[in-house]
Amino acid sequence: TVASRATAQELLAVADAARLSHATATATTAYGWVRSRHPGTAASAQAAFSLGRLTFRAGHWALAASWFERYVTERPRGTLAAQARGRAMACRAKLSDDGAACRAALAYISHHPKGPRASLAAKERRRCRSDAR
Repeated sequence: TVASRATAQELLAVADAARLSHATATATTAYGWVRSRHPGTAASAQAAFSLGRLTFRAGHWALAASWFERYVTERPRGTLAAQARGRAMACRAKLSDDGAACRAALAYISHHPKGPRASLAAKERRRCRSDAR
C-alpha cells in the first residue's frame, strides 16, 4: 500500500491535514501508522501528541492524558514537552483524578517553572496541599 511506502513525515502530513479538516478517523489511522511503522522516532512521539489533541478535543480526558504522557515518556525534552505536560495536567484535573493531577502539576513545575501553564500548575499544587490537610 501507499502507506507502507510513505515516510514518517509524509504520514504525519496526511494525518495533520486530516486532523485540521476534522476527519478524525482518517487522522487517527494515519497517526497510528506513524506509531506502528516508525516506533521510537520523533515522528512517532509527535503522532502521540497529536492523538492526545484529537482525544482531548473529543472530551476523552483519560485517553488524551495517556497520549500526552506517552509523548513526555518518549521525548521528555522534546519541543512539545511543556505543552504535553500541561495538557496532561489539565486532563487529570478534568477527570478529578486528584493524585494524578497533583503529580502532573509537580512535574510541570519541576520541568517548566516559567512555562505558560506554570501559574495553573502552582494553583493545582496549592489545592493539592490544602486537600492533604
